[in-house]
Amino acid sequence: MVKLSFAFWALSLNLISGTFGSPPPFVDNFRVFNSSLWIEKKGIDSPQMHPCTMFLPDPELLVFSSPAANDGLTLFLADAPCRQSPDPCTPCTASAGSLRSATEYLYGTFSVTMRGPHDADLHIPYVYAFFNVYSDTSPTTINFQFSTNDPIRQVHLTYVKDSTHDLDVPVAFDPYMSFNTYTIVWTPDQLAFVINGHDVWVVTDDIPAIPMKIDLLIRVSTPNGVYHSAQTDIQSASYSPYSS
Repeated sequence: MVKLSFAFWALSLNLISGTFGSPPPFVDNFRVFNSSLWIEKKGIDSPQMHPCTMFLPDPELLVFSSPAANDGLTLFLADAPCRQSPDPCTPCTASAGSLRSATEYLYGTFSVTMRGPHDADLHIPYVYAFFNVYSDTSPTTINFQFSTNDPIRQVHLTYVKDSTHDLDVPVAFDPYMSFNTYTIVWTPDQLAFVINGHDVWVVTDDIPAIPMKIDLLIRVSTPNGVYHSAQTDIQSASYSPYSS
């Protein structure tokens, strides 16, 4: 009876702390495509973000062993019109694609070393890259956003649970030309956004509390039918479970 009671107590503690059944930690340097970790998503299929699915034209979205990314990964969008699903999106207004985790995670430390979207013309408007921890069944998300509409030395942070919280963070480097490490430390009681090892935003209110996926996304909006190619480079991604 004592053993049974202790086992039940340990199981309950693990369930409460979020450590029971946590996925194993990983570090991926993107030398090859790891299908046990990632799914290639061509288009955005989140009805919370967009009313239709937006598909990519050829060529392939993912380019591995990119010299620009130091043997990492490049997410590349072609300079061509996007294809689209049927109405209500007419005409198609964006191309997009992402590398999405095959597994959902509840709490933990998520880290990506990357540089923001860029091309030969660094002033192309409406190009976005995201390092997301997000839900594909609700608006809940935690993310770093890089947009060519923003000032060069700025990174946009967002998290959403019951309401949307965001912050523009000035940085001392150019996030579109240099590789930097962006980290999300997500626990039941706190959310920390970290850049190159330094906390830039720590919050304790309205913390997301549902399992979510990692999503490394690039999107190019196409106002007035003008299309541009764009890319974002990723050197590595990692996850370690939360432990109370």
